Formats: sequence, structure tokens, C-alpha cells
Amino acid sequence: MSWLRYFKVLVGGAILLLLCVAAWPRRCWRRAIPRRRQLEDRLRPPRWTENGSAAYFLGTDNLGRTC
Repeated sequence: MSWLRYFKVLVGGAILLLLCVAAWPRRCWRRAIPRRRQLEDRLRPPRWTENGSAAYFLGTDNLGRTC
């Protein structure tokens, strides 16, 4: 019965480790977001509208971030 207890701890630790490893690149990617803001590109329309651009497929928000 004790091997089952250690097995559960190992599985839980592996899942926790997997989540930490998966979250690490996301945290590094989020650091770059403020550098991508360009206020001169704020409120650009989406690509499929009349004045849309291929550079902003879904348009931009009021801070110039792409959606």
C-alpha cells in the first residue's frame, strides 16, 4: 500500500513540474508585450475592412497592440 502513496506523490509532482515548464515560456513572452505598443498605430481597422492592413489582421486597440 505504501508504493501507491509514493506513486501518487510522483504523479502529482510530475504534473506540477509539467505545468511550471509550460508556464515559463508564456511568462517570458509577456515581458515583450509592452515593447510592441505603438501609439501611432492605435485603433487601426481589421484586415477585411476598407482601410484595413495585412499587418493588423484583427486590428489594434487604443494602445496600438494587435489583437
